[in-house]
Amino acid sequence: MDIKKLKEKLNKKVHPAWVWVLAVVMGLFSFISFNVLFEPSFIPAPIIDISKKIVGSILGDQDIDIVDSNDGGANNQNNYSQNDSNQDISVDTSNWKTYENKELGFSIKYPNDWAEYKKSESSISFSSAKDMLILKEEELNSVDTGNPYFFGKLISIGRFAIEPNKTIRDYASDLLSIESEGYIKDFETVNNLSGLYIYDQGPNRYGGGIGEYYMFLLDNFIYKISFDHEMLSEKVDENLSSIVKNFALNFKKY
Repeated sequence: MDIKKLKEKLNKKVHPAWVWVLAVVMGLFSFISFNVLFEPSFIPAPIIDISKKIVGSILGDQDIDIVDSNDGGANNQNNYSQNDSNQDISVDTSNWKTYENKELGFSIKYPNDWAEYKKSESSISFSSAKDMLILKEEELNSVDTGNPYFFGKLISIGRFAIEPNKTIRDYASDLLSIESEGYIKDFETVNNLSGLYIYDQGPNRYGGGIGEYYMFLLDNFIYKISFDHEMLSEKVDENLSSIVKNFALNFKKY
């Protein structure tokens, strides 16, 4: 074999343009997929957000959209609010009680057959009266065995001070599990208070559980309404999901 002629032949060989185009497209696709799947810390957040928007537009899945971290979600066009008919389950709140907490600075409404479960300096939780005994038993069992419990019937509201250089969206993102198919959307109360809705498919740090959260920023404090569905549950409890949504819809500053 004439090595010299072979080298000349290889040097003269020109790859078709489509090969280079395909290589660029595949490289770009790999980069976008990597950003969406792993959200690496060394990639700027805006680039990750754009990657998710691209994938969302391709798949037709608007749930991938992430709100802008600089406006607290005010400009997201996919608002999750009282006007979302596909998310609403009719709940009559006319006989709901009003709870006001002067120390924490908020007011909400809760079902007539629900009551306060626990209260601390920075949070309070509610449960239906019929679930109180089961909750207490589960909690005692957790203390005895050291195992976590997620009975999935508890709605809690907590407040904490926002840290310097952090946004409400940063805190919302922290709630999403690493392997979760969750998302963040805008939310607006009946009193026109803007916030965020966070859906976390799980698994959480204990290995299961779907989580739904609502966040509001008031006077440099983050208010978080939390609801963890029953441990290992693969489906949303639509009734309880609607109840916690109405907790959030009626949330306001006290």
